[in-house]
Amino acid sequence: MIESLKILLGNQNGFMPHGHCYLWRPDILWTHVMADALTALAYISIPTSIAIIAWRHSHAPSIGIAILFAAFIVLCGLTHLFNIYIIWNPAYELQSYIKGLTAIISVITAVVIAAKTHYFLHLITIDESNEKLKALHSEYKEKDHQVEQVFNAAESRELRIIELKKEINSLLKDKGLPEKYQ
Repeated sequence: MIESLKILLGNQNGFMPHGHCYLWRPDILWTHVMADALTALAYISIPTSIAIIAWRHSHAPSIGIAILFAAFIVLCGLTHLFNIYIIWNPAYELQSYIKGLTAIISVITAVVIAAKTHYFLHLITIDESNEKLKALHSEYKEKDHQVEQVFNAAESRELRIIELKKEINSLLKDKGLPEKYQ
């Protein structure tokens, strides 16, 4: 088990590290290391942002796509990090597994996004959403105004009816008759 792990990590597999291809020249070697490290950093920070957005909007129907996309980007970052490792350790077999997994997730992500393109194209923009909300707000405001007018008219009629009942009761009382309305 330990021997297999050593071989997988490039410690005893007979291959030479990638740094030999660069003739261990510091300018080439460190350019590759820095480029891969910075690219990996970006590849890890991007899915972190995607994960935060997906978590805060977990009601969105595209959360699965966001998670898949984040996995794809993390694996791309892992590939770049491993490129740094193989400069000093010839773990090409393990590198092939990482690249293979990255390729599989990349293809799945591409297929899923291609299949959902129609859906994404029909999502409304924030501006369109705001315009629809403004229109609905105006519509509800107008309906509220209409309801208020109907209520005021009904209240006025009710008050007038109460006044009329009082007048009738007063007239009946003046004639010595019992009140008819309570």
